[in-house]
Amino acid sequence: MHTRNPAETGKPITRTDQGFDIDVGLLAEAFALDVEEVRTLMRQGEIKSRLERGQDRDAGTFRLVFFHHDRRATFVVDEEGHLLRRTCFTLTDLAAAHSPRAPQ
Repeated sequence: MHTRNPAETGKPITRTDQGFDIDVGLLAEAFALDVEEVRTLMRQGEIKSRLERGQDRDAGTFRLVFFHHDRRATFVVDEEGHLLRRTCFTLTDLAAAHSPRAPQ
């Protein structure tokens, strides 16, 4: 996946022949970084990504998942790249929530 300026298409996420392009501003917001820092980290391989295709009842959707340190940002889109759902969280917070010591 690649980052880009949304002014190029007018949409935050667009479908390409290789997968999807995502507005770098979405990632900057998700990771609480500035746009240039996200670009640099992407070039350096410090922000990792994965593209998953929906199956069965999720057919026709895609999940764009980005990882940076202990943060994970997920964007679920349809085949045209329309954003359906977005989640951002710290993995350590998630682990703590599932700990036996976590308040119920």
